Amino acid sequence: MSNSLRDKVVVVTGASSGIGRSIVLESASRGATVILMARHQDKLEEIANEARQLSVKLIKLTVPLMKLLVMLTTLIISLMQLVLASLKNF
Repeated sequence: MSNSLRDKVVVVTGASSGIGRSIVLESASRGATVILMARHQDKLEEIANEARQLSVKLIKLTVPLMKLLVMLTTLIISLMQLVLASLKNF
């Protein structure tokens, strides 16, 4: 088990299944603080319990789909603004 993500924060949307679930478990096993976001509380609890055995640093958020989309869109816009601002100074 590598600690390559120690002192890092990993935010995972869709954390309760598929690729998101895999990222949660891998990130936790590498020492990251993992923020788990999913729409379904019961599935989120299951993966959180699994990940907690690998890392004690977990934050769980149950997010309705539309709110999640708004959050992600806001994040993308903010990142794009940062990139554009840095290009102006280039």
